Amino acid sequence: MAKAAISSRLEVIIQDDITGAQRSYLGPREITLLNLPLGSFICVVTPTTDYICSLWPSKERNDSIIYSRTVCRQKALDKNDSKYSLKPLHVSEGKCIHIEVICNLSDIARFRKYEKLNKKISRICSNCLYKMCVAENFVVDLSNCKLASLCGISKILIKRIPSGSSVKVDAEAFIVSSHTEIVVDNIQSKEKFNQVSKPARKLIGGLDELVQTLQDLIKLPFDHQEQFQQLGTSPPHGILLRGPPGCGKTTLVKDIANNCNAYLITVNGPEVIGPHPGESEDNLRRVFHQAIMAAEEGPCILFIDEVDVLCPKQGKSGGLEESRLTSQLLTLLDDLPADHRLIVIAATNRPSALHPSLRRPGRLDREIMINVPSMAQRREILYLHTQTLHLAEDVDLNCLAEITNGYVGADLAALCHEAGYLALGRFIVKQDETSERQIIHQDDFLTAFKNYRPSLQKGVEGIVDLKPVLWEQIGGLETVKQKIKQAVEWPLRHSEAFVRMGLPCPRGVLLYGPPGCSKTTLVRAAATACHATFLSLSGAQLYSPFVGDSEKMVSEVFQRARMAPPSIIFLDEIDSIVGKRSEGGHRGVQERVLSTLLNEMDGVGMKLDDKMDSQGSRRILEGSIQDAEHVSKVTTVRGSNLDILVVAATNRPELLDEALTRPGRLDRIIYVPPPDRQARFDILRLFTQKMPLESVDLNLLSSQTEFYTGADLENLCREAALNALTRDIKSTKVTYADFVKALYYNKASLTQEFVEKYSQYKSSTFDESSKNKERKVS
Repeated sequence: MAKAAISSRLEVIIQDDITGAQRSYLGPREITLLNLPLGSFICVVTPTTDYICSLWPSKERNDSIIYSRTVCRQKALDKNDSKYSLKPLHVSEGKCIHIEVICNLSDIARFRKYEKLNKKISRICSNCLYKMCVAENFVVDLSNCKLASLCGISKILIKRIPSGSSVKVDAEAFIVSSHTEIVVDNIQSKEKFNQVSKPARKLIGGLDELVQTLQDLIKLPFDHQEQFQQLGTSPPHGILLRGPPGCGKTTLVKDIANNCNAYLITVNGPEVIGPHPGESEDNLRRVFHQAIMAAEEGPCILFIDEVDVLCPKQGKSGGLEESRLTSQLLTLLDDLPADHRLIVIAATNRPSALHPSLRRPGRLDREIMINVPSMAQRREILYLHTQTLHLAEDVDLNCLAEITNGYVGADLAALCHEAGYLALGRFIVKQDETSERQIIHQDDFLTAFKNYRPSLQKGVEGIVDLKPVLWEQIGGLETVKQKIKQAVEWPLRHSEAFVRMGLPCPRGVLLYGPPGCSKTTLVRAAATACHATFLSLSGAQLYSPFVGDSEKMVSEVFQRARMAPPSIIFLDEIDSIVGKRSEGGHRGVQERVLSTLLNEMDGVGMKLDDKMDSQGSRRILEGSIQDAEHVSKVTTVRGSNLDILVVAATNRPELLDEALTRPGRLDRIIYVPPPDRQARFDILRLFTQKMPLESVDLNLLSSQTEFYTGADLENLCREAALNALTRDIKSTKVTYADFVKALYYNKASLTQEFVEKYSQYKSSTFDESSKNKERKVS
């Protein structure tokens, strides 16, 4: 028989069947349409679940269907089918039914301990299922059955009904009678059943290598215990996952538990902490006891999130309660059974705050670092999060993956949600005007990208709001632009080309020149072009009245830059941050900051806990073949460069220490000169694009503005426009006389002597470096 669709006017009501009669109640009209006798079994089909019920008339309401959920079957959500329907069933008496008993975790040990009780389970289940209509893969809820509750049975899963178990050949469901044989195939805990029965879908993207590594560490001990015993070696007892917040540590463990068919027990560190003395230790012992009991049933994973809360590093201010909790956790890890059916996985985003005893061999002896996703990984994550969204054809996930540098998985998910909210708001505004379908466009993602700040950039010193600057918005300086592109943009965007040519990437770039010559603007344009994480430090935010704070801030900025590569650390006015070291015995804060900066640039000050795994951000080389030599080159270049570029700017280069400007640190020194006549013409044309000019010769103005910087020319155009408004507030044109008046009051900020000083420094610096090269050659 075909399905009968439920009328849209009927109200669907689900109720708990206290009597266990497995009934559904419909109005007389609906029963007449079905043309079935009362008491017939039907299947109520919903978008997520199917229910088997018997058909009975409703006494109270004729505009509703009330059905019991005693016998149900979960299924995957079908987005195309959102309707309810009724399906008549061909029913027959069952001869043999194989079941799986679902009980409480504490009752499993009791069943296995007493064999006599285990033999009686079949008879108990037969009494619980008596006169019920069941089918394969359906679950019978026995929460309201007194006999099942006394025996600790929660549910029964109908695993298999052999062919020939009924009189009718075309039977779809079977009634359990006194002659039906019940065979118990397995006994499973309710907790594990609820976890396994959830529909599985891929939740994580871009971590295939880590998934395989972690799966090998967990699944091999579960499946090959005898091989480990024959080899005389032991698998890892615990695993520590470390990485920034939102990178997918918890999701990774859930995915691994699903792949390994292991029962996952998740506990957050703060949840264990109790207000009373000894309560935290008792809660922790209870969690481990539950995990050990679950391991007796099958493979079990105990996942402790934010483990740094439970086992912090003991400091001078550490309390007695923290010491007791740390000792309790270490003791529980040491007392774990050696049958390798239970493995402990801990996660933290602060590995340096953990107690060292927790990370020794025999406890959490394996550590896995999860990096900030690379561009290819971000593209895969975006693809997973946009599968359920209605996207327009103009959505380019490759473009979104390129511009979202420094975004972790949680940030990308939030970006997709924000784009969906923007599209929904636009649809609500326009729904009365147009019948456009509700879809998400590329502009929604770009707007969400501008409004959203990634989690790694929140609460960090040095993170600035980088206003996008294009190369076309900077007039003149074409030679300087090309040098900056080669020094800043190329190593970050085309590192594979540097590897292919055997060329080491520069570690740092120094821009020097007169003030107002667009040094900062050039760096912002380079950061905009390569979509790098941009961090800026200045003397005002760096120096602190407290000893050690300045050096700590420098280390934290470099640490954040390593977490979100590729990164640019911009040190504006570096002469005010670090200067030359004096020959006297006094060592000021500038020299300490200089020492910290040199160590961070060399990688000496990098802690092992802050070290990033280069494999996470490795990109495929250009070409189709990757041999061992190329892979080793990638590792060498990545290990020496770390995708971090330090860019410094100054107008006092003679005040910098020689150790800072040697090769290997700020090894690319670029002079940003004042604009020449052609550059001044380009700058004037750029600043007067939106000005209504009248009889203004920009060539003549560019010849009259010698020694004017870019900032001076911008101020000149602004003053000329103000002169036009001063002459007549209703004026619509800016004339040449307005510029002449502005030239009279706004003089050039540079002089011939000032420019020659930079030229002398340039010649002396390069002459000295060339002499040193000649000495080395000789």
